Amino acid sequence: MSNHNSMQRLCVFALCCLLSLVALKAQNVQFFNSKQGLSNTCIYAIYEDSRNNIWITTQNGLNRYDGVKMNVYRHDDADEHSLCHDDVVSVFEYDRNHVFIGTGRGMQVYDYATDSFSPVTLIGFEGDTIFPRVVDFYRFRDGGKERLIASFSGYGNNELSWDKNGKLTARHTTEYNTGERSSNASLFLEDKRGRLWIVNSRQEVFRKVGKSFKGYPEVGAALNLREDENGNIYLATDTRGIYKYDVKADRFVCVASAEQMGGVVFSFKPWTDGRFFVCTDGGGLRIFNSTTHAVTQSAIRVNDFNIATSNVKDALVDKFGNVWVGIYWKGVMMKPSTKTPFEYVGRHSITKNSIGTNSAFAMAEAEDGNIWVAVDNDGLYLMSPDGSSSSHWSNLANP
Repeated sequence: MSNHNSMQRLCVFALCCLLSLVALKAQNVQFFNSKQGLSNTCIYAIYEDSRNNIWITTQNGLNRYDGVKMNVYRHDDADEHSLCHDDVVSVFEYDRNHVFIGTGRGMQVYDYATDSFSPVTLIGFEGDTIFPRVVDFYRFRDGGKERLIASFSGYGNNELSWDKNGKLTARHTTEYNTGERSSNASLFLEDKRGRLWIVNSRQEVFRKVGKSFKGYPEVGAALNLREDENGNIYLATDTRGIYKYDVKADRFVCVASAEQMGGVVFSFKPWTDGRFFVCTDGGGLRIFNSTTHAVTQSAIRVNDFNIATSNVKDALVDKFGNVWVGIYWKGVMMKPSTKTPFEYVGRHSITKNSIGTNSAFAMAEAEDGNIWVAVDNDGLYLMSPDGSSSSHWSNLANP
């Protein structure tokens, strides 16, 4: 074998290794939509459990990303252990083996051991069985014991507990109703000092003091209560900006205006180093700095649409530092924590899916700068240098 041929084979082998490395998520932004395995692009929320699985709730199906593939769950009339309803709203990990699932028609428990769902009977205020839209789940300590509350849309709250036979039971409770109209709680926050905060269904804010509740009428349209690393309490409103709790004055003070949000706020979550994700309708993903109180546009970008004007429903940073963003009617994007000079080309890209769906095993540069790509069982592609377009030859496409 000549040195020339040996060098060619070595170059091809190196290119193959490089391509494989890039395919293993070295891309700057990985995008999931219906073509990339997501059940639906009407995104509600993103949640990470202790196994580092990413759960994505949508209007049509539940998704669990395990780091390799997107596992999709839907209702199946023939399977009593499938989802009870495809409109999936909320996810909450009770322990390492059980995950609570809130749907548009009731609640279930997902069991990792069997990869299946079990129903939970929910009891209304009249003692009847109800099938509400389960908005969220909250775990906190109050009165010297742990409380586990499910928040419903239009049906108040149920307290969840396990009986002596290991069955999960749920009973209607009005213990945390607040305000002049005794409105049910829609959000709970137990802060680092052990104080319990509540946002009720009328978007009013209360703090539990003894057995009563103190209201904070200076704020309205309350959406999310969050606590930073230093124990500061922040309140995001959907249309009135962001407020900070002043401990000495015992009141909330506006620190960022509604105009800075760029749109109606949907979600407000801690990120890192005193920063928060602000997810908005029309203002995209914004970052609130709790030190400076500045609100800036996220630097995450894609080519297909403008994130800065998108309807962003939720965002989180996972345990590896990757940022996940759910965009209504677009899908979910994941920006890796580590930067790379490489850009992904293939079926998981929304902008550069130009070489089919099978594995590439060899590449070579053409004289005009285009790239020849040999694909397993799919012939040959001549790809543009930026990976955005290609010509294709195969025994099926070009017999």
